Amino acid sequence: MTDNTSPAHPGTAGLSAIAEAQQPAAHKGSLIPGWAQILAIVALFIGVKEIPGLPYSGQVFMFLAIILSSVFLRMNGETWRDMGLRWSWKPVDLAKGAGMVVLVFASAVAANGLVQWLYVTVTGVPVERTLPDVSTLGLFLIMMALVWTTNSFGEEMVFRGFLMKRFSTIFGGTRFAWILAAFAQAMIFGLGHAYQGLVGILITGMVGLVFGLLYLVARRNLWPMIFAHGLINSVAFTVLHLQAIGAFPAS
Repeated sequence: MTDNTSPAHPGTAGLSAIAEAQQPAAHKGSLIPGWAQILAIVALFIGVKEIPGLPYSGQVFMFLAIILSSVFLRMNGETWRDMGLRWSWKPVDLAKGAGMVVLVFASAVAANGLVQWLYVTVTGVPVERTLPDVSTLGLFLIMMALVWTTNSFGEEMVFRGFLMKRFSTIFGGTRFAWILAAFAQAMIFGLGHAYQGLVGILITGMVGLVFGLLYLVARRNLWPMIFAHGLINSVAFTVLHLQAIGAFPAS
């Protein structure tokens, strides 16, 4: 799963692997600067959200954002492999990738719980989030299909891949720049979930930060993030569906 033939320099495991992310792949110059590409993605999101009555607007945005990001990558002489869509069938790489999926999953779940606990402790208000309707089997199956397409692939490709790369370039391409980029994309990721309310912004922002930092630990390989993202959403929506049909106690 984790392909070690990335454009980054080889290094030690763990957090020191962040250093490998600081050297971007060589590419051609673009007529559109990185900051303008980021603004274009943000503008696309706002434009889609402003369309009245558009069903699954978030998923529509992700589909269009992948297309727009692909155009920008082509203009820069880059590919999605440069952003982290690298795969290796070597057993050792698959084992490392599986371990990273477990780490990302556990870290994201822990971050979710921590933010909810802090929110309730500080505000004294129960956590309330507006989440997609999965009360029927049909809605649940549609959501699961979206989870493993636009949600897991799309959000990781655009936020942890494309946007982090652009932010890191703007910030100077250093090791510290990549860490700043993780915070920057997490902020946008959280604000993109404003429909879930303040607690939703905080939770998704923190989870986005965890994903961004572990993306660097994984030597900028998106596959562990994609699988962990899909698993987290699958578990969450399955629980919501079971609660809606009365097969699982509501909490």
